[in-house]
Amino acid sequence: MASSTAPKYPIIPALDGIRGIAVLAVVIFHCTLLCGPELVSWGALAARGWAGVEMFFVLSGFLITRILLATKFDKNYWRNFIARRALRIFPAYYLWLCIIWVAFPYVSEQFASSEVRGQVWFYAFYLQNWNMAFQGWPDWGYVAHFWSLAVEEQFYIVWPLLVLIVTRKELGRICILLIVASLLFLVMLKGFGNPGLMGYTSTFSQLYAVCAGCFIGTLDSKFLSIITANFFLRLLGAGVVFSTWFLGFKIFIVAITSYAIVLSLMMSESSVFSRALSNSVLRWFGKYSYGIYLIHYPILGVLFDNFGGSILRSMEISPDATAAIVTLGILLFVSLIAFLQYQVFEKPFLKAKNIFDYKSRSQV
Repeated sequence: MASSTAPKYPIIPALDGIRGIAVLAVVIFHCTLLCGPELVSWGALAARGWAGVEMFFVLSGFLITRILLATKFDKNYWRNFIARRALRIFPAYYLWLCIIWVAFPYVSEQFASSEVRGQVWFYAFYLQNWNMAFQGWPDWGYVAHFWSLAVEEQFYIVWPLLVLIVTRKELGRICILLIVASLLFLVMLKGFGNPGLMGYTSTFSQLYAVCAGCFIGTLDSKFLSIITANFFLRLLGAGVVFSTWFLGFKIFIVAITSYAIVLSLMMSESSVFSRALSNSVLRWFGKYSYGIYLIHYPILGVLFDNFGGSILRSMEISPDATAAIVTLGILLFVSLIAFLQYQVFEKPFLKAKNIFDYKSRSQV
């Protein structure tokens, strides 16, 4: 008989490792961007760190689809999913919206006089990505990274309903269609000169990344095991993934993240691949990645609003050392805040998810 509670999925440590890589890439990217990537020896590599957002999209698509398929026949399926997502995402998000819009005018003159201060309703209703798609980056850019959260929330209002009405195979085909449609949308935008940020922050332009993860979530273990058990199939898969480099860096990151998820699912935890992604440092950053992602850019913004001149003067003297100190300092500071925030503020909301536990309708 089926359990009366939500299905317990086996923990896949390597996925936390991938999440840890993603958040570290984004933090290093933003820190180096403000210091001046052209001035530091690792600037060219750090400038690619924005791709961490694409990694988050793929991971999120996979994990959410996996949960939805496992619980689609449970009572109050859609309500429970939305409630549990809200308890995970909303508390920290709205806490920081309040901190930024209420407290930051007192510590940042730039934010106090910015236009984005009057755009709080876009952020409150998760519509900031569309505002940026038409209007460009906000004039106080340290809340710009919130656009990716809006993409996910918009997608996951609709996706559970689609999962409910189609079969697993049909869902896989829909994922492929949405990936193709999203890529065609980007090609079309390029033909029109890619107005504003429509080709980056709009939900349509990121569907291919989210749906790549969703597609993996629709694959059954038998199919995945065939791929991972056969060396030549793994080699072929790696060849296909690396060939996407010629199509663009974003597509390459989506492809390699997708392939890493597949391998993480089926390869032994003792394998070199799994052990590399499952080390305790990456997993720690993966666990607290949401808080780190939320917090790091606004904190970085206040730092540069108040001490930017001194930092840039120091960059002229010792660019590598200055950029390293800024990056390490921000990373340690926001990681501590994210850890304390999770333990003190987020945990009570996470415990409340039990109220919306899944109740099985039938045997599975």
